[in-house]
Amino acid sequence: MSQDFNQILQQHSGLLGRVAASYEANHHLRQELLQEISLAVWQSLTTFKGDSRLLTYILPAGSP
Repeated sequence: MSQDFNQILQQHSGLLGRVAASYEANHHLRQELLQEISLAVWQSLTTFKGDSRLLTYILPAGSP
């Protein structure tokens, strides 16, 4: 699971970074937000059933 998680973060880091940047302009707070987003992704991976694209699953509705 951790290898999958690391791969997910590497593959989608740019997009997740842009999502965090759309919510927070301050660099340090943006990094904290990105950590919180990463933690939420890790915690929710156990409930992902594969019925949709992973990216659709991890991005909140209405994300920039």
